[in-house]
Amino acid sequence: MWLSELRNASAVMQFRFYNGDQVLAAEGVQKGLFVDVKTMRPKRLTSEERASFSPYLNLATEA
Repeated sequence: MWLSELRNASAVMQFRFYNGDQVLAAEGVQKGLFVDVKTMRPKRLTSEERASFSPYLNLATEA
């Protein structure tokens, strides 16, 4: 799993699953919105929150 896009209030997560023979079994893309739990409204990431996601950010397109 990796993030292919990290925006101010959303992110795109991509994933691939392989079977025991290392053959691609499934892949998917999901867009998520960061939400304030009190107001349930979209929330911009702070610089600290953004930094916590950066290790998972991979902008390179894998073929």
